[in-house]
This record gives sequence, structure tokens and C-alpha cells, in this order.
Amino acid sequence: MTINYFTFNPSKNEDKTMTEELNLALQLLLIGMVSVFLILGIVVALGKLLVTVVNRISPEVVTTPKKRTKIATSFNPKKLAALTAVVDIVTQQQGVIKSIKKHRILNS
Repeated sequence: MTINYFTFNPSKNEDKTMTEELNLALQLLLIGMVSVFLILGIVVALGKLLVTVVNRISPEVVTTPKKRTKIATSFNPKKLAALTAVVDIVTQQQGVIKSIKKHRILNS
């Protein structure tokens, strides 16, 4: 006994016209797009709700700025000020220069 799941019976589809099939396809397309839009809207709304609830429940984190330590070097003070300014700008005043080392360039 064999069961054939994929049967082609052209007599069932002969009564449908091309416009009816296009109407069905467009209806399915519209239903699919609307359902995806609604589900994504629900996901976005729940995400925003979760963020607001977590922000209300969790305590606000207060950070204190770190104390800066001075670097005792024999560098030119203008170069050191420029380096410090660059580090402050790039790291938004969060970075600290711990050490500066000079490297010699060997002539070949």
C-alpha cells in the first residue's frame, strides 16, 4: 500500500481564473505583511516597556571621577600637555596616562 502525498489533479484548478488566483495571492501577501508588522510592533512596544521598567526599578549608578596622578618625566611640558589633551579627547576624560617611554629609532 503506497500513499501518494503529492498528487496533481488539474480538474480541481480548472474552474479558477487567473484573476482569482492573483487576488488570492495578493490577499495572502497583505495578510502576511500586516501580521509581520503587528508582531514587530508588539516586540518594539514590549522592548520599550522593559527598558522603562528596568530603569525605574534599578538604582542609578553614580560614578566618581578618578583622581589623576602626575607623571614625573623629563619630557617637554608642551608635548606632555598635547599628549594629555589627546588622551582626554579620545577617551572622553576617562583615560589615564600611566607611563611614557621613549624608544630609540635605530639607523640602519
